[in-house]
Amino acid sequence: IRKDYERVAAVREAIGPDVRLMVDANHCFSVPVAIRLGRKLEELDIEWFEEPISPEDIDGYVEVSRALDMAVAGGENDFTRWGFRDIVVEKAMDIVQPDLCAAGGFSECLKIAAMASAHGVECVPHAWGSAIGLAATVQFLAALPDQPPAWRPIPPMLEFDMAPQDDTGLLRPGEPFTFSVRLKGLKPRFEAHHGIKYSASALTSAVELSVRFINDRHLPDKAIDVIDE
Repeated sequence: IRKDYERVAAVREAIGPDVRLMVDANHCFSVPVAIRLGRKLEELDIEWFEEPISPEDIDGYVEVSRALDMAVAGGENDFTRWGFRDIVVEKAMDIVQPDLCAAGGFSECLKIAAMASAHGVECVPHAWGSAIGLAATVQFLAALPDQPPAWRPIPPMLEFDMAPQDDTGLLRPGEPFTFSVRLKGLKPRFEAHHGIKYSASALTSAVELSVRFINDRHLPDKAIDVIDE
């Protein structure tokens, strides 16, 4: 716990207080350890604690979520609306993260997102591995309503995971890591009974950006600003 806390504290010190920081545990903790570490991480203004425990332990997620003030996220290892049903109904997580390429595609993920919205659970899609996967996820993201519904809505987010690892499970030097991209240019515009209008320019920018990530293996300057109308 101490070493994990020190690593996250070092990142917070390096990026300063104004950058949003999330922690992904890749379900490596038990419930008691996740709670103990989570309480320490709250001191560092962490946006959410992702997959602190095994994805199969829904009751454990309920315990962790109730014990912490910061949001608990997960769901990239869950599939179809039936896999998310108990998670959402029991509010085992504050944020669900269906992966479009694994959880059942567009139709199924829209059902998951609708179910989450009806229960006051935020949906932050997970994307991993390719420009095609990212482009598809961006379109899914454009179809999501504001979360939460508000007079001044918060722009949607996705988790874009690009973390190549070596045989030891450690990141290779110089490789990018998991980060979340705020997509300013894809706020959906709904028309009654006429579906959704998409922004082709913003979608194109997102795809071009993902290709640069894959080819260059680094984060371009002002990456977030590229995706904007």
